[in-house]
Amino acid sequence: MAYQLPVVYADTIASGTSTSSGINLTRSWEKVSVVIPTMSTSAQIVVQVSPNSGTSFFNLFAIVPNTATVQANAISIASGVGANGGVVELLGAGAAAPFLRFVASDTVGGGVGFKIICSGS
Repeated sequence: MAYQLPVVYADTIASGTSTSSGINLTRSWEKVSVVIPTMSTSAQIVVQVSPNSGTSFFNLFAIVPNTATVQANAISIASGVGANGGVVELLGAGAAAPFLRFVASDTVGGGVGFKIICSGS
């Protein structure tokens, strides 16, 4: 088994906007996590992916196992993570599509930068 160092990408939501520029992860990854620094705006962040080179984006959903009825919940990052900073694993993001972006529930003041950490084959 070959060992591969994690690859780190960067994305930004500019000040006064609510949607990041979007990034190309270049391929599928086993594990994708995002580092979110503190933000001046308390906003929930939705993760979106694009199957067509960033032409159109769709919310990323995850299946919730072991429930009475099978559910799919949108992958969203609570506003408390942005308020205090944190790292969130984006379940399914690495295999869903290579293009990724973040959409905040409100415009952000001062902008916010994300570091996306990808690992695995």
